[in-house]
Amino acid sequence: MQDQMTDQGGNLSTGMIIGTAVAAGVIAFLVRRARHADEVRIESASDVAAFAWEKAKEADLKGRTASVTREFIMERLLPEMKPILLEVLDDVEGYVDQAFRRTEKAIKGF
Repeated sequence: MQDQMTDQGGNLSTGMIIGTAVAAGVIAFLVRRARHADEVRIESASDVAAFAWEKAKEADLKGRTASVTREFIMERLLPEMKPILLEVLDDVEGYVDQAFRRTEKAIKGF
């Protein structure tokens, strides 16, 4: 694959590198969040009540946090990522076209 990239006269485009870095960061965040588990020891009735109250308060906080996060992604992140994603798609299209041309040339060579 490295030979194919250098055949085009350059290395990976900046957009592809940035897109890969962003995707790796998002995946690392999701894995870290999935591994982080809050274990609560409930020993008495007052602990149950306190735990239930905290969960009730957190439910609303989580809903607000999710809506703010969604708004941030839709209004800020996606418009900024759109040119990068389009450049990555153009690069992928170029690699696929080149691979098809090489394959076609190899088949015609038989």
